[in-house]
Amino acid sequence: MVVLHWGSAAMVVGLLVAGTVLAGLPDGDVGRLWPGRLHSAAGMVLGAVTLLRLVVRSRGPTLEPMVMPALHRRGVGVVHGLLYVGLLATTASGMFLAFSSGWSDFVQGGVDVPPLLAGLRARDVHALLRWPLLALVAAHVGGVLLQQLRRGDSLRRMLPFLR
Repeated sequence: MVVLHWGSAAMVVGLLVAGTVLAGLPDGDVGRLWPGRLHSAAGMVLGAVTLLRLVVRSRGPTLEPMVMPALHRRGVGVVHGLLYVGLLATTASGMFLAFSSGWSDFVQGGVDVPPLLAGLRARDVHALLRWPLLALVAAHVGGVLLQQLRRGDSLRRMLPFLR
């Protein structure tokens, strides 16, 4: 789970960077090909890794629960659940955008000119989903740091070199 967690975290950061680069390029710019390929492929991989994490989490061994106040524990559950929902929703919206706009043909090299995405509701939804996802990541990191300050035991669980 630690490897899947940090792999997912790295992909989220990379996808946000690639998505920001893509958003800054004009719609018809052929320079969108490589960032687009990277973003599209990594997005699908992140969706698959997220599903894998859910399977491993449901079937794998569970860690001993950390000592924390009941409200914090409920918050942890809500934030984790919403992170999974947000990651899967962002993946699904990206795939819907790719297949409904012809973006997948461009990324796969079937057409030379990128499709115009401006004004497409699917693009707006996909771009909008990054904000709640970023807020959830911030809440997650904040919760980890809060637990670390209170008890000093959260980082050691997810950073193997601290064990």
